[in-house]
Amino acid sequence: MLRLTKWTFGVALTVGLGLAVQLGAQAPGRAGRGRGAAGAAPARPARRGNYEQNMRPLAAPEVIAHGKELYDANCASCHAADMLGSDKGGNLVASQNLLNDQNGELIEPIVAGSQASFGMPAQTLSKDDVDTIAAYMHSVAAQVGSQGRPPGPQETPGLKVIVGDAVAGKADFDTNCSSCHSAEAGGQRSVAGIGAKYEDGRSLQNAWVSGTTGFSFGGRGGGGGTGNPVTVTMANGDTLSGKLVTENEFVVVLTTPDDVRHSFDRDANLTVKVTDPDAAHKDLVLKLSQEPNGDTVMHNVTAYLATLK
Repeated sequence: MLRLTKWTFGVALTVGLGLAVQLGAQAPGRAGRGRGAAGAAPARPARRGNYEQNMRPLAAPEVIAHGKELYDANCASCHAADMLGSDKGGNLVASQNLLNDQNGELIEPIVAGSQASFGMPAQTLSKDDVDTIAAYMHSVAAQVGSQGRPPGPQETPGLKVIVGDAVAGKADFDTNCSSCHSAEAGGQRSVAGIGAKYEDGRSLQNAWVSGTTGFSFGGRGGGGGTGNPVTVTMANGDTLSGKLVTENEFVVVLTTPDDVRHSFDRDANLTVKVTDPDAAHKDLVLKLSQEPNGDTVMHNVTAYLATLK
Protein backbone atom coordinates (compact mmCIF):
# COMPACT_ATOMS: atom_id res chain seq x y z
CA MET A 1 0.00 0.00 0.00
CA LEU A 2 1.34 3.40 -0.95
CA ARG A 3 1.54 5.45 2.26
CA LEU A 4 3.31 8.74 1.66
CA THR A 5 4.49 10.11 4.97
CA LYS A 6 2.99 13.14 6.68
CA TRP A 7 6.50 14.51 7.26
CA THR A 8 7.35 14.35 3.58
CA PHE A 9 4.02 15.31 2.07
CA GLY A 10 2.56 17.40 4.88
CA VAL A 11 4.20 20.74 4.05
CA ALA A 12 1.30 23.16 3.65
CA LEU A 13 1.04 25.79 0.94
CA THR A 14 1.83 29.20 2.39
CA VAL A 15 -1.11 30.81 0.64
CA GLY A 16 -1.14 34.07 2.57
CA LEU A 17 2.47 34.75 1.55
CA GLY A 18 1.76 33.95 -2.08
CA LEU A 19 4.22 31.02 -2.19
CA ALA A 20 4.73 29.78 -5.74
CA VAL A 21 7.03 26.80 -6.18
CA GLN A 22 9.21 27.13 -9.26
CA LEU A 23 9.38 23.78 -11.02
CA GLY A 24 12.31 22.71 -13.15
CA ALA A 25 12.26 21.58 -16.77
CA GLN A 26 10.17 18.55 -17.67
CA ALA A 27 12.04 15.27 -17.53
CA PRO A 28 12.10 13.13 -20.69
CA GLY A 29 9.15 10.85 -21.24
CA ARG A 30 9.30 7.29 -19.95
CA ALA A 31 8.21 4.10 -21.57
CA GLY A 32 5.26 2.06 -20.32
CA ARG A 33 2.08 3.42 -18.83
CA GLY A 34 3.64 6.31 -16.96
CA ARG A 35 3.72 9.97 -17.84
CA GLY A 36 4.65 10.54 -21.46
CA ALA A 37 4.23 6.81 -22.18
CA ALA A 38 4.77 5.67 -25.76
CA GLY A 39 1.59 5.85 -27.76
CA ALA A 40 -0.13 8.17 -25.27
CA ALA A 41 -1.93 11.26 -26.49
CA PRO A 42 0.06 14.52 -26.35
CA ALA A 43 0.12 16.15 -22.92
CA ARG A 44 -2.71 18.62 -22.44
CA PRO A 45 -2.24 21.97 -20.66
CA ALA A 46 -3.46 22.26 -17.10
CA ARG A 47 -6.11 24.75 -16.01
CA ARG A 48 -4.58 28.15 -15.43
CA GLY A 49 -4.59 29.48 -11.89
CA ASN A 50 -2.51 31.10 -9.19
CA TYR A 51 0.26 28.51 -8.87
CA GLU A 52 2.83 26.81 -11.02
CA GLN A 53 1.04 23.48 -10.74
CA ASN A 54 -1.99 25.11 -12.38
CA MET A 55 0.01 25.92 -15.51
CA ARG A 56 2.17 22.87 -16.07
CA PRO A 57 1.26 20.40 -18.84
CA LEU A 58 -0.48 17.26 -17.64
CA ALA A 59 -0.44 13.67 -18.81
CA ALA A 60 -2.95 12.32 -21.30
CA PRO A 61 -6.46 11.65 -19.90
CA GLU A 62 -6.07 7.88 -20.12
CA VAL A 63 -2.82 8.02 -18.13
CA ILE A 64 -4.47 10.14 -15.45
CA ALA A 65 -7.47 7.78 -15.32
CA HIS A 66 -5.16 4.79 -14.82
CA GLY A 67 -3.22 6.72 -12.20
CA LYS A 68 -6.44 7.32 -10.30
CA GLU A 69 -7.18 3.60 -10.32
CA LEU A 70 -3.73 2.88 -8.90
CA TYR A 71 -4.02 5.67 -6.34
CA ASP A 72 -7.43 4.47 -5.15
CA ALA A 73 -6.11 0.93 -4.77
CA ASN A 74 -2.80 1.76 -3.09
CA CYS A 75 -2.92 5.23 -1.51
CA ALA A 76 -6.45 6.37 -0.71
CA SER A 77 -6.77 4.26 2.44
CA CYS A 78 -4.14 6.44 4.14
CA HIS A 79 -4.17 9.72 2.23
CA ALA A 80 -7.93 9.83 1.50
CA ALA A 81 -9.68 9.64 -1.85
CA ASP A 82 -9.36 13.41 -2.31
CA MET A 83 -5.64 13.40 -1.38
CA LEU A 84 -6.30 15.78 1.51
CA GLY A 85 -4.98 13.33 4.09
CA SER A 86 -6.28 11.52 7.15
CA ASP A 87 -5.01 10.40 10.54
CA LYS A 88 -2.99 7.74 8.71
CA GLY A 89 -1.30 9.88 6.08
CA GLY A 90 -0.57 13.48 5.17
CA ASN A 91 -2.12 15.96 2.76
CA LEU A 92 -0.67 15.24 -0.67
CA VAL A 93 -2.26 18.22 -2.41
CA ALA A 94 -0.15 20.51 -0.23
CA SER A 95 2.99 18.38 -0.53
CA GLN A 96 6.19 20.28 -1.29
CA ASN A 97 7.61 17.11 -2.85
CA LEU A 98 4.66 16.87 -5.23
CA LEU A 99 4.96 20.55 -6.16
CA ASN A 100 8.65 20.14 -6.98
CA ASP A 101 8.29 16.78 -8.68
CA GLN A 102 8.25 16.68 -12.49
CA ASN A 103 7.52 13.12 -13.56
CA GLY A 104 7.62 11.01 -10.43
CA GLU A 105 11.36 11.35 -9.72
CA LEU A 106 10.73 12.71 -6.19
CA ILE A 107 7.92 10.27 -5.47
CA GLU A 108 9.80 7.10 -6.48
CA PRO A 109 12.40 7.16 -3.63
CA ILE A 110 9.69 7.72 -1.03
CA VAL A 111 7.67 4.79 -2.31
CA ALA A 112 10.87 2.75 -2.37
CA GLY A 113 11.36 3.38 1.37
CA SER A 114 13.48 6.51 1.75
CA GLN A 115 11.05 7.85 4.36
CA ALA A 116 10.53 4.58 6.27
CA SER A 117 11.88 6.14 9.45
CA PHE A 118 9.03 8.67 9.32
CA GLY A 119 6.36 5.97 9.04
CA MET A 120 6.26 5.50 5.26
CA PRO A 121 7.33 1.89 4.60
CA ALA A 122 8.55 0.75 1.21
CA GLN A 123 5.83 -0.30 -1.23
CA THR A 124 5.92 -3.01 -3.88
CA LEU A 125 4.99 -0.92 -6.87
CA SER A 126 6.77 -0.77 -10.20
CA LYS A 127 8.47 2.40 -11.32
CA ASP A 128 5.94 2.86 -14.12
CA ASP A 129 3.03 2.51 -11.69
CA VAL A 130 4.54 5.07 -9.32
CA ASP A 131 5.07 7.48 -12.22
CA THR A 132 1.46 6.96 -13.33
CA ILE A 133 0.22 7.64 -9.79
CA ALA A 134 2.37 10.78 -9.76
CA ALA A 135 0.74 11.89 -13.03
CA TYR A 136 -2.67 11.55 -11.41
CA MET A 137 -1.53 13.40 -8.31
CA HIS A 138 -0.28 16.27 -10.47
CA SER A 139 -3.67 16.43 -12.19
CA VAL A 140 -5.38 16.85 -8.83
CA ALA A 141 -2.88 19.47 -7.63
CA ALA A 142 -3.53 21.39 -10.87
CA GLN A 143 -7.14 21.84 -9.79
CA VAL A 144 -6.29 23.76 -6.62
CA GLY A 145 -8.53 26.82 -6.67
CA SER A 146 -7.64 30.46 -6.59
CA GLN A 147 -6.06 31.62 -3.33
CA GLY A 148 -5.17 28.03 -2.51
CA ARG A 149 -8.66 26.64 -2.17
CA PRO A 150 -8.88 22.82 -2.26
CA PRO A 151 -9.52 21.05 -5.57
CA GLY A 152 -13.12 20.94 -6.70
CA PRO A 153 -15.87 23.32 -7.84
CA GLN A 154 -14.87 26.94 -7.47
CA GLU A 155 -18.35 28.09 -6.55
CA THR A 156 -19.75 27.03 -3.20
CA PRO A 157 -22.80 24.86 -3.88
CA GLY A 158 -26.06 26.28 -2.65
CA LEU A 159 -27.12 25.13 0.77
CA LYS A 160 -30.42 23.37 1.28
CA VAL A 161 -32.09 25.75 3.67
CA ILE A 162 -35.70 24.67 3.08
CA VAL A 163 -35.70 21.69 5.40
CA GLY A 164 -39.27 21.62 6.68
CA ASP A 165 -42.31 19.57 5.67
CA ALA A 166 -44.63 21.67 3.49
CA VAL A 167 -47.68 19.48 4.18
CA ALA A 168 -47.21 19.77 7.94
CA GLY A 169 -46.39 23.43 7.40
CA LYS A 170 -49.86 24.09 5.95
CA ALA A 171 -51.44 22.67 9.09
CA ASP A 172 -49.10 24.77 11.24
CA PHE A 173 -49.95 27.85 9.17
CA ASP A 174 -53.69 27.22 9.61
CA THR A 175 -53.20 26.87 13.36
CA ASN A 176 -50.87 29.79 13.98
CA CYS A 177 -51.28 32.28 11.14
CA SER A 178 -54.65 31.99 9.42
CA SER A 179 -56.43 34.26 11.92
CA CYS A 180 -54.46 37.18 10.44
CA HIS A 181 -53.26 35.95 7.05
CA SER A 182 -54.85 34.24 4.09
CA ALA A 183 -53.00 32.00 1.66
CA GLU A 184 -55.49 32.94 -1.05
CA ALA A 185 -54.95 35.89 -3.38
CA GLY A 186 -57.13 38.80 -2.33
CA GLY A 187 -57.69 37.48 1.19
CA GLN A 188 -56.93 39.41 4.36
CA ARG A 189 -53.26 40.24 4.58
CA SER A 190 -52.69 37.70 1.85
CA VAL A 191 -49.40 35.84 1.65
CA ALA A 192 -50.17 34.43 -1.78
CA GLY A 193 -47.04 34.63 -3.94
CA ILE A 194 -44.66 35.05 -1.02
CA GLY A 195 -42.66 32.02 -2.19
CA ALA A 196 -41.90 33.79 -5.46
CA LYS A 197 -41.10 37.07 -3.71
CA TYR A 198 -38.57 35.42 -1.39
CA GLU A 199 -36.99 32.61 -3.43
CA ASP A 200 -34.10 32.31 -0.98
CA GLY A 201 -35.25 30.18 1.95
CA ARG A 202 -33.29 32.16 4.53
CA SER A 203 -34.81 35.46 3.41
CA LEU A 204 -38.28 33.91 3.38
CA GLN A 205 -38.02 32.59 6.93
CA ASN A 206 -36.47 35.80 8.24
CA ALA A 207 -39.24 37.83 6.60
CA TRP A 208 -42.23 35.96 7.97
CA VAL A 209 -40.72 35.40 11.42
CA SER A 210 -39.99 39.11 11.82
CA GLY A 211 -43.31 40.14 10.29
CA THR A 212 -41.67 42.16 7.52
CA THR A 213 -43.11 40.17 4.64
CA GLY A 214 -44.54 43.22 2.91
CA PHE A 215 -48.08 42.17 3.83
CA SER A 216 -48.17 43.76 7.29
CA PHE A 217 -50.01 47.01 7.96
CA GLY A 218 -47.20 49.06 9.44
CA GLY A 219 -43.61 49.94 8.77
CA ARG A 220 -40.63 47.75 9.50
CA GLY A 221 -39.26 47.57 12.99
CA GLY A 222 -42.37 47.49 15.20
CA GLY A 223 -42.52 48.50 18.85
CA GLY A 224 -41.88 52.18 18.17
CA GLY A 225 -40.35 51.64 14.75
CA THR A 226 -40.53 54.41 12.17
CA GLY A 227 -43.71 54.28 10.11
CA ASN A 228 -45.79 52.40 12.65
CA PRO A 229 -49.25 53.74 13.55
CA VAL A 230 -49.15 56.09 16.55
CA THR A 231 -51.76 57.96 18.55
CA VAL A 232 -50.86 60.93 20.73
CA THR A 233 -53.28 61.93 23.51
CA MET A 234 -52.77 65.47 24.83
CA ALA A 235 -53.50 66.85 28.29
CA ASN A 236 -56.94 68.17 27.24
CA GLY A 237 -57.96 64.75 25.90
CA ASP A 238 -57.57 65.57 22.23
CA THR A 239 -55.92 62.88 20.11
CA LEU A 240 -53.93 62.89 16.90
CA SER A 241 -53.07 59.80 14.91
CA GLY A 242 -50.66 59.15 12.10
CA LYS A 243 -47.40 57.41 11.27
CA LEU A 244 -44.49 57.67 13.64
CA VAL A 245 -41.45 59.61 12.45
CA THR A 246 -39.43 59.93 15.67
CA GLU A 247 -39.95 59.03 19.29
CA ASN A 248 -37.48 59.59 22.11
CA GLU A 249 -37.43 60.95 25.66
CA PHE A 250 -37.63 64.54 24.42
CA VAL A 251 -39.97 64.62 21.42
CA VAL A 252 -42.57 62.70 19.42
CA VAL A 253 -42.94 63.43 15.70
CA LEU A 254 -45.65 62.00 13.47
CA THR A 255 -47.21 62.62 10.07
CA THR A 256 -50.98 62.62 9.60
CA PRO A 257 -52.69 61.13 6.52
CA ASP A 258 -52.67 64.58 4.87
CA ASP A 259 -48.81 64.47 5.03
CA VAL A 260 -48.66 67.21 7.66
CA ARG A 261 -45.82 66.79 10.14
CA HIS A 262 -46.59 67.32 13.86
CA SER A 263 -44.11 67.55 16.72
CA PHE A 264 -44.82 67.23 20.46
CA ASP A 265 -42.55 67.83 23.41
CA ARG A 266 -42.58 64.89 25.80
CA ASP A 267 -44.03 65.60 29.24
CA ALA A 268 -46.03 63.80 31.90
CA ASN A 269 -49.33 64.94 30.38
CA LEU A 270 -48.63 63.47 26.92
CA THR A 271 -49.63 59.87 26.24
CA VAL A 272 -48.09 58.10 23.25
CA LYS A 273 -49.36 54.76 21.99
CA VAL A 274 -47.47 53.10 19.16
CA THR A 275 -49.18 50.13 17.52
CA ASP A 276 -46.78 47.37 16.55
CA PRO A 277 -48.31 45.63 13.51
CA ASP A 278 -45.78 42.85 13.84
CA ALA A 279 -46.49 42.11 17.50
CA ALA A 280 -48.36 38.94 16.61
CA HIS A 281 -45.28 37.60 14.80
CA LYS A 282 -43.04 38.42 17.73
CA ASP A 283 -45.45 36.80 20.16
CA LEU A 284 -45.61 33.71 17.96
CA VAL A 285 -41.82 33.44 17.77
CA LEU A 286 -41.59 33.77 21.55
CA LYS A 287 -44.27 31.12 21.97
CA LEU A 288 -42.59 28.70 19.57
CA SER A 289 -39.18 29.27 21.14
CA GLN A 290 -40.60 27.90 24.40
CA GLU A 291 -42.06 24.77 22.80
CA PRO A 292 -40.01 21.59 22.25
CA ASN A 293 -41.03 21.38 18.57
CA GLY A 294 -40.98 25.14 17.94
CA ASP A 295 -38.07 25.03 15.50
CA THR A 296 -39.77 22.28 13.53
CA VAL A 297 -42.96 24.35 13.26
CA MET A 298 -40.98 27.34 11.97
CA HIS A 299 -39.21 25.24 9.35
CA ASN A 300 -42.47 23.60 8.30
CA VAL A 301 -44.23 26.95 7.87
CA THR A 302 -41.30 28.19 5.81
CA ALA A 303 -41.50 25.10 3.60
CA TYR A 304 -45.22 25.68 3.08
CA LEU A 305 -44.83 29.39 2.31
CA ALA A 306 -42.13 28.50 -0.24
CA THR A 307 -44.81 26.63 -2.22
CA LEU A 308 -47.00 29.73 -2.52
CA LYS A 309 -45.78 30.94 -5.87
